[in-house]
Parts: sequence; structure tokens; C-alpha cells
Amino acid sequence: MAEAAAAAPLSASQAGDYESQHVHDVYDAIAPHFAATRYAPWPAVDTFLASLPHHALVADVGCGNGKYMLVAARSPNAPFVVGTDRCAPLVAIAAKQKLEGSRVDARFDAGTADVRDLPFRDGIFDAAVNIAVVHHLATEGRRVEAWQETMRILRPGGRLLAYVWALERPSTPTPKKGNRGAKMLNRRFEAQDVFVPWQMRRRKAGATCDKILGDPEETHKRFYHVYRQGELEQELGKVAHARIVRSYYDHQNWCAEVEKL
Repeated sequence: MAEAAAAAPLSASQAGDYESQHVHDVYDAIAPHFAATRYAPWPAVDTFLASLPHHALVADVGCGNGKYMLVAARSPNAPFVVGTDRCAPLVAIAAKQKLEGSRVDARFDAGTADVRDLPFRDGIFDAAVNIAVVHHLATEGRRVEAWQETMRILRPGGRLLAYVWALERPSTPTPKKGNRGAKMLNRRFEAQDVFVPWQMRRRKAGATCDKILGDPEETHKRFYHVYRQGELEQELGKVAHARIVRSYYDHQNWCAEVEKL
């Protein structure tokens, strides 16, 4: 499945309005349905969170519905996770998870913030995760600013785990009918700047989003900048005090673990 190329803004001054229209407004509209499909963590992210010191302070930058915050809070090392996201409806869903939690209700919190302007002092976090967020920014300059902002809030020696969608996508088996995960893995891109549709389809009877959907045929298009091999490392190489510990490919994402010097 090939996605349509998008006309990214020609100037940095246009990028904010472009992202508001093609990213922020879209996620505000699809938040309940999107959150209902986001519950299983990537194993490598789970492993990273589980490796952190006991009671570490962790920033989840672009936390969405709080999926990784909940995973971290339930891990044996019990880090405290502070999540931020530009999408207020998703943050509200994350906050609701906290209120409905039992053992973990004191282990995370969330609020709204832009990935390029985080409301925290320098160097206060032991670690950060930034999973599938920065690829929504429309220019390289804004993406580098986002990486720099996440590194700013880390203490020296703190680590960032970053994930972005990859342009390179090896072939996978033909997906079974109705298998959304397999469909995502077979997604193909004809350009690096693309619109990716989100269709408000109904799920099986009894699924959470059956009660929250409007028009099941409604489709929203989100902007993505999908990364070529080596591009994530190039951007992170422009960030002050950042040392790439390792980079790898995982579930059709380019990923990097970065230490703050």
C-alpha cells in the first residue's frame, strides 16, 4: 500500500500552521479511536524502561494515550513518568487511566506541551522516550529543535530512546483480512513527506471504539516525514551534548539510544 506524497511547507515560517492543520487538528479529531488501538508496547521500548534505575524520573515526550507511562509504572523498578503531548484529548485519556488505576495511580502524570517547548527545567530527568513523535514535524530544523529540547531536560548521563517511522520497509507476508497491524507493516511510501490516512472504521462487536465513532467511513490524513536510513543519526548529530549509544531498525522504525554528555 503506497501513501500519497505531501507538499511539505517551503519555509520554516509556514511549518507551524502546516502542522496545526495536518497533524494537531487530525489527532484532536481521531483521539478516542486512535487511543483505542494503542495498547501494546514495542518490546524494545519496554526493555529500555525496565532497564532504568529504581525510582528514575522519566519523560515520555509525545505520550499519547499514556501507553508507555502505564507500562513503566507497572514495571519492577517503578520509575515515575511525566508525559507530555500536544493533543489535549489524548492527554485527557492518559489522565483518566491514572485516575482509574489501582496500584500505579501515583507513578505517572501527564500534561499538554509542544515537543519543541517542554515546560521543564534543564537536566531534571534521568531518561526520556520519544516514540513516533518527531516524524510529524515538517522541517529538518524543527525536528532538530525537538531532539535538542528533549536532550535539554535530561541530566548528564541521562538517556533518550527515540523512534521514527522508516522509509525502508522490507516485504512482509500478505496481511489477513481485517488485520490492521499487518496492514501497517505492509505500508509503502512513494516520498519522504507523505499523508497517511486514518479511517474511522468500526472494530469487532464490543470493541471500545464502537461507542465513540461517528461516521465509520470518515478518513483523516496525517502528515509524516519518514526517515531514510542514517537520517535520524544525522539529525541527532546536530544536537549539542548528544552521543548516540546505538541505533537500530525495529518494526519498520529507525531507532536510536542517545546519552547526554
